[in-house]
Amino acid sequence: MKKPIKILATVLATLTAVPVLANQVEINKAAIARNSTTIKSNSESIQYLQDILFDIPSKIAKPMSLKICKGSDAIHWGTCPLNLLGTEIDLKIIYQPSSSSTIKTLTHPATASIVEPGIEFPRTLDLDIIGDGIPMINVSINVGNDFIEIDFSNASDGKFWSAVENTFVFRLNDIESDKITSATIDSSVTTLELENSDVRFVGNELFINVENLSFNSSTFVRVNLGI
Repeated sequence: MKKPIKILATVLATLTAVPVLANQVEINKAAIARNSTTIKSNSESIQYLQDILFDIPSKIAKPMSLKICKGSDAIHWGTCPLNLLGTEIDLKIIYQPSSSSTIKTLTHPATASIVEPGIEFPRTLDLDIIGDGIPMINVSINVGNDFIEIDFSNASDGKFWSAVENTFVFRLNDIESDKITSATIDSSVTTLELENSDVRFVGNELFINVENLSFNSSTFVRVNLGI
């Protein structure tokens, strides 16, 4: 009688295990479904990051981290690109006839908030200090997120006086000193015969020396700034 009892016990154990196995199968199916949803969500997240991230630089000199930069919809690697929009800029025009002469400021103080679209300084003639004996050339000045443009559309044909300095000086009030490391003449659109030595950036000030240069109403200048 022991053998039939053993067989019966085995059968009963098997029948008892069937519901347990069926339940485990359902648990596994639910887990697989959750994993599939997670994989799909991760794939969508990766695709989104690929859309908003700049390409990873091929040559990395030092470790970089991701940054969310002011005024940008994208996440950036390492240093944020220059963005002047929303900051303030001062303008003055200075004149120094010789190295031994005192530097004169030809314009009243002028400050503008940088916006696009918009012309920050539409008429330099309006800033002229009357009675200094030095002619003021009437230009308009547009500042963008990483450039400064000088438009001579309002000017007649002429020539800037010869001097050590006959210079536009732009001070970027909200930019850390020495953050901007380059100021480059955009030769693709600039028609004023500037040389590289005429443009310099010191601290947070850009100097554009136009002394002894000829111009007309179609003359244009663009200087690109970089960090």
